[in-house]
Amino acid sequence: MDQATAALLGAVVGIVGTTTAAGLAAWQGRWATRTQIDATNSQWRRQMQRDAYSALVQQAMSITRLFDEIDYKICNGHYTGSDVDPLADAAAQSLHDLSAATFAVILEGPLDLADTAGPVEDTTRAWWIALRTFGDVVAQGDEGVEEHAAAEAAQEAAALAMGRFIGQAQAYLNHS
Repeated sequence: MDQATAALLGAVVGIVGTTTAAGLAAWQGRWATRTQIDATNSQWRRQMQRDAYSALVQQAMSITRLFDEIDYKICNGHYTGSDVDPLADAAAQSLHDLSAATFAVILEGPLDLADTAGPVEDTTRAWWIALRTFGDVVAQGDEGVEEHAAAEAAQEAAALAMGRFIGQAQAYLNHS
């Protein structure tokens, strides 16, 4: 092999080696960038889910305080005609906010957790109906023993649904 062929072969090997190294470096850079983007997106999604779950829990706690106040007023004879409309309006707004929070959980997922969020809203609405029925019966002069028991059972069902949601949300966040 003469010197010109050897020089040409060396140049070709150098060009191929440099091109290959540059291609591998570019591929590695793209892979690292994609990995970083995926990690950032995953972290962002997890935070969005955490925020949605937290909003649902906070709204359910707010409704619980409101409904407990209404129950207290009914049981102690402080639930008068002037209380009914403002409390009903507050309950309607709180239930609307709960519905929005439930919808956010459904959007953020995962599906099994979204399925657990629905009963929180459903049982809370049933609690409001039972509580309102109890208040109406007491306002008519009856003691409403059965209606109060129904309201307490509805409250317990709402608390159980909320407990299931919280437990499942914690498990999901701890394992994802």
